[in-house]
Amino acid sequence: MGVIIQFLFSYVTLPLYALVTQMEDFTEKERELRTSSLTRKQPNTGSKETSLDEVLCRHKERKPFAYGLCNECYEEFMKVSGGLDGGSDPPAFQRAEKERLAKLSI
Repeated sequence: MGVIIQFLFSYVTLPLYALVTQMEDFTEKERELRTSSLTRKQPNTGSKETSLDEVLCRHKERKPFAYGLCNECYEEFMKVSGGLDGGSDPPAFQRAEKERLAKLSI
């Protein structure tokens, strides 16, 4: 009887151990990603297919900054688009939200 109970407990605890081990790995990986993203000084440079020295905007003579754009075009792009990272509201949404709030205040 004791052998059967021991076998059943080992059958239950083995998957739990594997799950805990996986969670530790995921937590460690998440910490690494968070740390590396916090230490990044420059914005994401975009696709690896484009050369880091290639400027895709109209200012071909300037040094590339990010996403194949020079610094000036990159700043304009971020201002107009609201950014590529989550949490930024596009200008059309901001305008519609202002109009909605104005209608509510009347």
